[in-house]
Formats: sequence, C-alpha cells, structure tokens
Amino acid sequence: MVETRSLDPNKPAVQHRAQPLRYMMRYTAGITSALTVAGLSWYIAVSLTTPSDLTAIYNCSAFFAYVFSVPLLKEPLRLDKSVAVLIAIGGVLVVAYGDTDESEGESGSSSGGRFFGNIVIGVGSVLYGLYEVLYKRYACPPEGTSAYRSMVFAN
Repeated sequence: MVETRSLDPNKPAVQHRAQPLRYMMRYTAGITSALTVAGLSWYIAVSLTTPSDLTAIYNCSAFFAYVFSVPLLKEPLRLDKSVAVLIAIGGVLVVAYGDTDESEGESGSSSGGRFFGNIVIGVGSVLYGLYEVLYKRYACPPEGTSAYRSMVFAN
C-alpha cells in the first residue's frame, strides 16, 4: 500500500513485482540516515556555537521542509509561503549574527568556531527538513486510508 501509493492492495500491475521488504529496508536506511546525521549535528554544534544560535538555526527545519516539499511532494509553489521562508531565514541570520558585541559568545566559543558550529547546525537543520518530507513521501500511508490501517503507521 505504501510502496504503490495506492489504496488498492490488489493492484494487478504492481502486485507481481512488489518487494515490500526491499522497499522498507532501502527507504528506512535513507530516512534514518537523514535523521541521524541531523541529530548528530546538533550534538556536534552545541559545543561550537551559542545556545541562541543553535536553537534559532535548528528550528529553521520547518522552513526547509517547505522547500523540499515543493519538488518531492509536488506541493504548489506559493509566493506568500516562499516570501515567508525567506523572511524567516533572514530573521535567523539576524539573530545569529546581529549582535554587536565582539567579545566571546555565550558559550565561550571563538568567532571562527561559532561560524563553523552555525554551518554544522545549518546542515543539520536542512537534513531534518529533508527527513520530514522523506518520511511523509515514503513512509506514510496515502491520503484517504482508513483509521484502522493508519493506526499501523502511528509514530
């Protein structure tokens, strides 16, 4: 059902070649890798950047989820959402680099280490947004699935 993205479990065109175990292993490995690297980036960056930068940048994952949902989920590209994403990312940059104090950051990290930490957590944020979209595309049941069948996919 998830592999064919259809509510008809007896779809004859795909039934003879369906390999659910191979499908689950392949997509589980990819989706889990995106989530693991995203989570690991948070732990790496926590000692390199300030807590405010870490929180602000990692919470951008929702914006990147919208960016990835356009090509992967075939969501329509809307001007208002696109402008909102750009404004939000600009706001995060202001939070991360808008301070005028040239002294050491809150966590005592140097500016070079802070920049590297922000890059690491930025990559993690992008990967977490990708994880959310990949999960919806490849691991969730199709729209219109009964509540009983959807219960199997509850996380």
